Amino acid sequence: MLILLLNLLSLGAGAPLPLESSVDLFGAPALLQGTNPDLAEFEKRRKAADKDTDKLWDLHEWCTQKKLDKEAKNCLRRIVQLNPEDEKAQKLLGNVQYDGKWFASEKKVEEYKKEQAAKAAKEKEKEAKEKGLVKWKDQWVLPADLPYLQKGMVRDENGAWINPEIEKKKKEGWIQQDLEWIPPAEKDNITKGLWKCGDKWLSVEDANEYHSEFFQWWRVPESIKERYTLLTTCERKTAEAMMRNLSNAYDDLVKCFGNQPAEPVQVLVLRTQTQYESFAAGDQEEERPPTETHGLSSVHYAYFADFGADPSQQTLLQIGVSYWDTQGDGPKWGLHATRHALGQSFAEALDPSPKAFEKLIKESKYDPAAFWGEKRVPLWFRYGAAAYAERYFRDPDTLAGGNSAWAIEWSLASLVKRGGLSPLKQIFEFQPDVDNFEMSQKWINETGLLMYFMVDGKCAPVTAKLEAFQQALKTNADRKAVTAASKALMDELTKNESELRKFAKL
Repeated sequence: MLILLLNLLSLGAGAPLPLESSVDLFGAPALLQGTNPDLAEFEKRRKAADKDTDKLWDLHEWCTQKKLDKEAKNCLRRIVQLNPEDEKAQKLLGNVQYDGKWFASEKKVEEYKKEQAAKAAKEKEKEAKEKGLVKWKDQWVLPADLPYLQKGMVRDENGAWINPEIEKKKKEGWIQQDLEWIPPAEKDNITKGLWKCGDKWLSVEDANEYHSEFFQWWRVPESIKERYTLLTTCERKTAEAMMRNLSNAYDDLVKCFGNQPAEPVQVLVLRTQTQYESFAAGDQEEERPPTETHGLSSVHYAYFADFGADPSQQTLLQIGVSYWDTQGDGPKWGLHATRHALGQSFAEALDPSPKAFEKLIKESKYDPAAFWGEKRVPLWFRYGAAAYAERYFRDPDTLAGGNSAWAIEWSLASLVKRGGLSPLKQIFEFQPDVDNFEMSQKWINETGLLMYFMVDGKCAPVTAKLEAFQQALKTNADRKAVTAASKALMDELTKNESELRKFAKL
């Protein structure tokens, strides 16, 4: 009412006095001072106190006695302005001390903590990346340690990586036969040369018969490094003969990607071409659906099962598939087919489609376009790695005086017969198709040649771009970053096409 009255009275003497212009340093309206004699006295004492904290404390006590709460608080604010370390004044203001600082409330403290934590995390991330470390859960680790950590392994007292659960089983006397752990009471069957098949122990001959059926196949892990598992309906002897070939192919794939999957990859090798074709196409009578959506099993002797499932394990079976027929020329082609199939499994393990996979699990609906559209690795690179392992390898089993490069020479000769190397732009953009049979077969060989040049061509600019692409994959960069790295790699290959042709003698 007083403010309204003053404004009304001022109408005869000019414009109203702006209230904000009459506020002193302590926030007390000067217009109100004349209404309370204590306010006038406060103003007088405030000026006398000025920058003297002792006098300001006396003034604060006087204000408290006079019940001038606002003015008392202003005294406290002035005191902490002059002496921020005055704990008594800070606490009377309701402030909270943390990390050597005073905050207006607990909420402000929490906000400060979050800011500091984010700042520390950012700094830690910067330092870690400068050291070449990668993120694993809430810690930064060496890239070489990541595959072991992802398997749940830990280091023992000697620094060796071990799986705690497996170590426990070993101490209890369990023994492993392929992927199955055999309890102590049954392990004598292994020394008798028997194999555990379901709930029975069978001779190797009977076990071969048991494992010759779909989804009852042998599951043979790589014996030492355990980097892959061979699923096969072939006989045990044939399966064991494949393992060295697959291990060598795995090493070649690491060269292509500059990294390896954290978990063992699976590869499926069937015992005949007929079985291979049946697994790809499915069988209505057996209520077994097809395992691929593009029909590429008809183009090559190996393909990627993007729509496969294993009912015996109740899991999806999205892996590379091939066959190794021991009859006729089967073993010859099986050598290449199994390598290519492993390459497809290897690529999928490093470049999965988690969103499409999750949708398939939840809705039981498979969307091939979404599955392949989610990939970070270009199709030509994926097939190039598989074809490199399949065709552009040096055979470590060549006898002294033999030609270890026979597979490379065979692949290049095949390319010449089909008209030579296509323009690189066409290779980068090509989509294999069963209706374009001849060109699809040639394209697989061409992508292998590109990978051969990138890995073994010793062209420094191309090598640098390949390593940058590999680093993007290794650090699990997003699709945009990987796409940028792959484009830079394609551009560099195009710039050095003449060096590529010279390297391949084309």
